[in-house]
Order: sequence, then C-alpha cells, then structure tokens
Amino acid sequence: GLYPVFDFALDVGDRDAALQIPYLDTAKDSLFVGSTSYQKMYVGGMASVALPLDFSSGGWDRRIEPSLALSLSNDELYDPFLPVKADADGGYSDDKSYQDRPQWTSHTTAYRTAAVLRGSFLRPAARSQMMASKGFGFEVGVTGSDFNWSEYGKVYAYLPGLHPWHGLKLSAAVRHYSMDLYSSWFADPCPPAPRGLAKNADVEAFLLMAAPLAGRISLDYAMPVLPMDFSIGNIFYFRNFEVVPFADITLLQPASGVNMTGNQLWSAGADIAVNIQRLVLISSNFSIGVRVAYSGGSAFPFLQEQIPGLKPLYVGAVFNTEL
Repeated sequence: GLYPVFDFALDVGDRDAALQIPYLDTAKDSLFVGSTSYQKMYVGGMASVALPLDFSSGGWDRRIEPSLALSLSNDELYDPFLPVKADADGGYSDDKSYQDRPQWTSHTTAYRTAAVLRGSFLRPAARSQMMASKGFGFEVGVTGSDFNWSEYGKVYAYLPGLHPWHGLKLSAAVRHYSMDLYSSWFADPCPPAPRGLAKNADVEAFLLMAAPLAGRISLDYAMPVLPMDFSIGNIFYFRNFEVVPFADITLLQPASGVNMTGNQLWSAGADIAVNIQRLVLISSNFSIGVRVAYSGGSAFPFLQEQIPGLKPLYVGAVFNTEL
C-alpha cells in the first residue's frame, strides 16, 4: 500500500451530551467521577488517516503503519476536581472548607488525539498453530485529550514452542502520562495491570491516577489440545480446545504523595477455550472460554485497602480472535 486509508465516523443523538465532573472525597482522599446529562443532544465524530505499508516477501509478513486520529464531541469536561464530603443520607455535598480548593476550568469541547506507529515482521502461523511461528512487532504512540498526554510503547516477539503446534510469546509495554492527578477520565492507552486484575475497572482507574509511569512484562505459551474437527454441515465447526498459560509482572512508579506498600504486581493463570471456526453466519477463527488467574505482589495489599472486596483469584470469560 502506497495510498493512505481514511476513516470517518459521525455519531448524532444516540444519547444526551454528558457533563463529566471529578469529585474528591476529602475525608477518604479518594476520587470518583460523576457523569450527568445536561439536556443537549450528543454530537461526536472521529477522523483518522493511516498509511499501511506492506513489504512482505519470502514467506514473511512485513508491515509498517503510521496513523493519526482525532475525535471531537460536545461533552463537557471540568478540570481538575470538586472537593465534596459525604452526607448522612449517603450522598455528597460541596466541601467549602477544603484548603486546597482549585479553580475550575470548563472545556466545552471534548477532544482526543492519537499519533501511532505500528510495525510487524512475522512468519505466518501454520494452520495447526495458534500464533505466528517466529517474528516480532512493535507499537509506539502519543495520545491526548484537552489537558492530558500520554506516551506509550509495546514490543512483542514470537518463538517456537516445545512442540511444532505450540508457540511462545514474550511482550513488554510501558506508558507514561503527563496530566493532573485528578483528571481520571483520561483513557489509558496501555493499561499496565496484570491480567488477573485488568478486568477490574477500579484497579485500572486507580493505577492510572496513582502511577504515572508503569510497565508490564508478559509471557504466553499457546498450545492446542484435544483436536476434535467436529462439524454440523456449514452451520458449526468446532476445531479443538486451546490452553494458554500466562504470567505477567507489572512495575509501578507511584505519583508524588502516593505511598504504596510496594511497586510491583503479578498474575499467573491460564486461558482455557474452545476454538470455533464457523458459527452460523460467522466464519472466522475465534475462541471462547474461561480465564483463571491468581494475583499478588508488594503493591497488592495497598490496592486491597483502596478497593474493598478486591480478591486475588479471578475467574471470568475470555474471547480471543488472535494472539
């Protein structure tokens, strides 16, 4: 490809425009974000351009793709936060006695930008394999909104496993953001939480605020088991079961004023899934199953203090299209 690819989207009226306000509970020194309608029809749009460059040859897929994206909407964002205190009836009211009360700034147009460069140099997977047999890839980017910026990078490599059907994936990711500590609606482009905690929205939000610099190292070992090759005409084709043991370790650099019990988190577990290549009108290689993971680390007790009910054991559904 020597030609750019343009993508446009417009979203009008599927909801009311939102007013997003971060609140600081001064008694607990904890933050939550409230979102409420302000009786205007929502209007939002996105435009992006990418240049997919393909240098494949000799059985290797070699691709480079730079891209730019811009999103706009009429949502309103307020910065940096509103100090509140809990009321007896379970609600919250303005805490006018808070000493460090900031000056608010209204951002009437919410926007997000992204500049990303992706690349991959892979030997394609054989039909009997779950992932590329060898190769590597990367992604680096800068994302931002009205008052928040983040830089991130990801690298990964594929290696042969102990059996011709098996595969090993090593990956690493790091992200750093520059923003007001309390501007928590900023989307993290590279969530650092280990997979046993990554589905917990409270963990992700807290790590985004508490650790401006964070990275994760991951290992996946993919192996198909129990080949079945069972089909019902053109309606259903069940290929086999898949087991993917994994391990993640996350390293955190806490923000100034955040006193964690440690700076690392980890998870170990496995995805156990069934590989389906046809389901009624869906003809694609995907898998549906369950993820079981156990998490810990020196920063885990601190997360448990901040997030009541957080457990080290995670069991949940998983859906994969590729590794």
